[in-house]
Amino acid sequence: MELEKEEILSAIHHCVKCKLCSTASFHPNEEWLPLCPSGQYYGYQAFYAPGKMEIFRAILEGEITEPSEGLLKSVYACTVCGACYEKCKQITNVELGAPDLFEEMRSELASKGWILDVHTSIADKIEETKNAYGEKYEYKVKEGATAGNADVLYYIGCTARYRVPEIADAMLGIFDKLGLKYQVMGEEWCCGSGGGVKSAFDDFALWSATERLKEAKEAGAEALVSACPSCKRNLKEAFVTGLIISNQS
Repeated sequence: MELEKEEILSAIHHCVKCKLCSTASFHPNEEWLPLCPSGQYYGYQAFYAPGKMEIFRAILEGEITEPSEGLLKSVYACTVCGACYEKCKQITNVELGAPDLFEEMRSELASKGWILDVHTSIADKIEETKNAYGEKYEYKVKEGATAGNADVLYYIGCTARYRVPEIADAMLGIFDKLGLKYQVMGEEWCCGSGGGVKSAFDDFALWSATERLKEAKEAGAEALVSACPSCKRNLKEAFVTGLIISNQS
């Protein structure tokens, strides 16, 4: 774990199960609406932030020594969207965000080998087909967009390439309107964050993101851009590790 055990436990005990993090009243008519996707879908306390906090505490303090199907489902069903944390900040002095804690919990579980079969399956797909969906179809970019020496390298990502190409279309349209010279990779690997793989195989995710950054450097781009929040986060984390030498070096 990157965080110290005592730091994590202090943050966990700060959560007093008020459950205000599970609902929101940002609506103009002040109607209280569901906030937590996994909690709302499954309906059990273990799927809300306070419940997962209690699970993490029990794991760290040795009360839980074997995983159950329900435990793994509650931990990995979380989308790590951070909505609970944003709500909590409004009413408490919380310092360590729930998303950070949930990522640490997944890292702890993965270190014990407590992962889902789907994580292994998706990792295998990435190694075999270079994308998290295990598909052969790839987004068709316009002629010339894969040429080198552009200032901006657009990292499309698995979802835009294989599921919602309209996202890539829109992004490239923005570049065109701005008059930016851009390029995309003719062949693109998953950043390693796809399908929750990062939660279970953090080393693999770091390696994959690091390789993508090397590709950006070799392409001569001054900036690497992605419209996918997961791609952006994983690539940013890989860059911050210092494993990549900047273009100026």
